[in-house]
Amino acid sequence: MRYYDLHCDTIGECFIWNKALFSNDLHLSLKRAGCFDFYTQVFAIWINDDLRKNFAADYFRECANYYDAQLKINKDYIKKHNITPILAIEGGAALGGNIEELYRLNERGVKLITLTWNGENEIASGCGKTEGGLTDFGKTVIKEMNRLKITVDVSHLNKQSFFDVEKFSKKPFIASHSNLDDSKVKKGRLRNLTKEQAQIIIEREGLIGINFYNKFLQRENENCFDAVYRRVYEFCDIGGENTVAFGSDFDGCEIDIALNSIEKIPALHSFLQSKGLSDEFLDKLFYKNASDYFKRL
Repeated sequence: MRYYDLHCDTIGECFIWNKALFSNDLHLSLKRAGCFDFYTQVFAIWINDDLRKNFAADYFRECANYYDAQLKINKDYIKKHNITPILAIEGGAALGGNIEELYRLNERGVKLITLTWNGENEIASGCGKTEGGLTDFGKTVIKEMNRLKITVDVSHLNKQSFFDVEKFSKKPFIASHSNLDDSKVKKGRLRNLTKEQAQIIIEREGLIGINFYNKFLQRENENCFDAVYRRVYEFCDIGGENTVAFGSDFDGCEIDIALNSIEKIPALHSFLQSKGLSDEFLDKLFYKNASDYFKRL
């Protein structure tokens, strides 16, 4: 099978704890990802809300250097197993409020930027802030990201920032690791998307990656595979058959034991197949929707 994951925090955990990307005790390792015929992983470098200006930019560079080194060490395995790594940033504070830094990130190979984490930064306000939208600097960043074909990721944004992105972005944008709002999943109310927001992303031909974080994914006492099945149908019911994908959030959150490791993804695929989902749709869900989006950029 083919698998495309729009978000994980694994490289940051490897960097902080000096773990190898090939083999480790985290949710994701290259060795365990060898179970796929083709596998694309967006590796996001998380920028803590406490980091600002040069501290944020410097942290990104240190972590990205570690990422580059891990890819170099494992280049033969990566090639043999058809693994495609994509570098991303979770938290636009990595720009340090300097548009020139965006150009350096582009040269570094960054393909996707989650504009904020939960707080606010020089670009916009996150879901932990009820007020504030895109700043003037943020509007410039969106314009330049569109021009450079760096994907704008609205996961973690507050509502005002989201709708500002809708207004100012000329290109389709994505929510890399967000679910649909559900009154029975109270923990996710600030982070999950409203139906209106999801429909905007669908109409703009973006992507929405289902997040595996148990407190965002599941209702009380709900089996996690059943929850994924329900989440898939929630998006399909509002026209998202070509938009829905996966953004696991591996190594960035707590995930149910049945789904908390990369090699467990094929079991999820088999489960969804047993529920009657067609092979054609499953390929779209697990890989093709995300792949097609990036090809359109």
